[in-house]
Amino acid sequence: MRTTDSVKILNYVFNNYSSTNIESIIISSFSDLQTHFSNNITIKKSTDKATLELEDLGNTLFPLSTNEFSKLQVETYFLNNLEAPIPASRKIGFLTIKLDDEILKKLDIYVKNNIEKKNFKIYYQELLKKAFNFL
Repeated sequence: MRTTDSVKILNYVFNNYSSTNIESIIISSFSDLQTHFSNNITIKKSTDKATLELEDLGNTLFPLSTNEFSKLQVETYFLNNLEAPIPASRKIGFLTIKLDDEILKKLDIYVKNNIEKKNFKIYYQELLKKAFNFL
């Protein structure tokens, strides 16, 4: 009896679910985030631009039905009020892949490069530029 039930459960799973790779969804969402970040986020007290990096993807295969794949949601959370200096490899957010309310995957987002703080020379150049633009 138990063996028959186990076989029925296994058959149901193999008939209704398949191993689905969600890597393309992660890469696409992260690419959109990078574009948004570079176009809309300025780092206070710096002229440098941050390059974002996603942690190693690890396992991206999940047993999903076709219906569930279409329900996947990607959410990104990141600091949008950054101030220099920022060391390379500093975590500034994370990306989650959710199915309904269940988190399937959570990946940290890091700054790839060092973000240096403006020095006196840069502040002076900006001051002069502003002064001469008003004349």
